[in-house]
Amino acid sequence: MQNKSQQKNIQKEINYLNKFASNYRESIIFLVAVKYKLFNTLVNSSKTAEQIAKILKWNPRATEKLCNALIGIGVLEKKNGKYLNTHLSKDYLIEGKPFYQGNILEHNWNLIYRWIKLDEVLLTGKPFGEPWKHYQNKKELEAFILGMKNLAKQSAQTILKNIDLSNCRKMLDLGGGPATFSIILTKAYPKLHATILDLPEVITIAKKEIKKNKATRINTKIGNMLDGNYGKGFDVILLSSIIHSFGPEDNQKIIRYCAESLIPGGMLIIKDFYCNENRTAPHSSLMFAINMLVGTEKGDTYTINEVKSWMQSAGFHKIIKKIFDSRSEILIGIKK
Repeated sequence: MQNKSQQKNIQKEINYLNKFASNYRESIIFLVAVKYKLFNTLVNSSKTAEQIAKILKWNPRATEKLCNALIGIGVLEKKNGKYLNTHLSKDYLIEGKPFYQGNILEHNWNLIYRWIKLDEVLLTGKPFGEPWKHYQNKKELEAFILGMKNLAKQSAQTILKNIDLSNCRKMLDLGGGPATFSIILTKAYPKLHATILDLPEVITIAKKEIKKNKATRINTKIGNMLDGNYGKGFDVILLSSIIHSFGPEDNQKIIRYCAESLIPGGMLIIKDFYCNENRTAPHSSLMFAINMLVGTEKGDTYTINEVKSWMQSAGFHKIIKKIFDSRSEILIGIKK
């Protein structure tokens, strides 16, 4: 016979498990609202569900239910029968705001179709759909690349605070995506010149961002980082959120190519989501490893010691670790 304390604890544990089982509901509600830019409709004034539905061409009854659910998530409020944005949606979910997160959130929506096939991935060990690509069309590609911009804006500021590049003149932003790091770093360091190396469809987006930001000391280079041919004479190479997309052998190859492209004393910066040595934490890195499982052939999250060993084998020394943010860390190595 269970006492009241035991019953309460059992119910608490059951609720805990059921919460995880139903978390997808809140994710889908939220991401649909982001995808269709619901929060933009409330920039200038609060609106009824009917008014929002008319703008988005949705069903009014369905729109009301969605908006009510978004109140529970904390991104909408309701006053006098009308909906309005909270500070979260005002600061991060409105296009044009400095720390807009809509692109990376829309990318998360685009990944759902892979995650829902995890059971098939577990049977085969292979990603669902075409590996490497986290997109199915040009619009999804843009959401992915500009999503990297959403994340990189804050990350670049952290680099400025923690890493001194004042003696660097030539930087390679390897897999630099929308050029966000290069734009911010070249503006902060007037003598720094940067080169973005990425795939052709990504370089198209990078060029638009470079032009929009009037960044005059950034070049672009079309290439596949697995093929080498990065160029020579770089003082610093940045590998931000790259190594998780590749398996160990390819990462060792990329790091060797980086060493070949750096001058003696040159700096390699590797920012990524690392696991502890037992691969039991942090939670965000373990979840990201599954993201790589469903979307890439060999991608993973790695331990600090694994990546250190690759850097040492390629000729880097004085390798130091820096805590970057709540989700990622940086390894900095100097070429001998």
